[in-house]
Amino acid sequence: MDSYLYQNKVLAKKLKELKIIEFNNQNQLKNVKRIDETKRKIEIMDDKLRRIKNQYAYSLLQQERLNILIKICKCNKTQNEEAIPPLTFECNNFKKMIKWEKEAIEQINRETEEIRKISSKFLLNCT
Repeated sequence: MDSYLYQNKVLAKKLKELKIIEFNNQNQLKNVKRIDETKRKIEIMDDKLRRIKNQYAYSLLQQERLNILIKICKCNKTQNEEAIPPLTFECNNFKKMIKWEKEAIEQINRETEEIRKISSKFLLNCT
């Protein structure tokens, strides 16, 4: 009887140790998953940072170009004033052309709709 009790205690102790080991293994798996997720997030953040740096460098180039243009415009005020009326004239011409094109598109849409109606009536009469 004592040997059964002893064996039972030994087996209970082993079971307890195995449960602790299993618990630790599960925690290690969770930690591995967390580490993998963290690595993935770091890679994503690195990629975003790289893109932002590229955009920043591009914006610095654009800023420098605009600064050069502003300096040129300041130096050439008289030429700028001479260039404005023809540009205004061209803008007005483009506005007129856009208006005419819109009207033409509307007219074509109306004609297309009429043709569809006529063709559908024709198809109904043919059957």
